[in-house]
Amino acid sequence: GIGESNHALKGACCYTGTPHLEQAVAALADKLNRGDQSPQGALQAVLDAIDELLEWQADHEISVLFDD
Repeated sequence: GIGESNHALKGACCYTGTPHLEQAVAALADKLNRGDQSPQGALQAVLDAIDELLEWQADHEISVLFDD
């Protein structure tokens, strides 16, 4: 479910250094853990943070960091 997916995403954020996404994921986890019946705002914040990362990726050529 969403709780398990959110937990996995939080772990991935810790490894990838994405603090804005990690904060949004933590806020969603808090709402889910409290049994909030309307976590849509927190879920939207997670989706927005993911979109921000995708936009950043599109604007930066990170593959050059790994060229031999």
